[in-house]
Amino acid sequence: MQAVEFQDFGGGAFGRTLGGRAVLANIGSTSRPLDALIGEYDAVLDTGAGDSFTDIYGLKRLGVILYTQRVRGDLGS
Repeated sequence: MQAVEFQDFGGGAFGRTLGGRAVLANIGSTSRPLDALIGEYDAVLDTGAGDSFTDIYGLKRLGVILYTQRVRGDLGS
């Protein structure tokens, strides 16, 4: 049986986060914990949180979304 996990920017039910702190920790680390976390999955679906590309959320949220998409893209190639 395959497990399906849902994740947002917060800790979620699995105690993981994809927020700004996780991105900064990943950028500043040689072990790249976010890469390792995302790399555990066979498939990743990213909705971009729907309306996250509007200007009401600011550049921080857009940066997190684009960075996590880039990490997944780098791991998939």
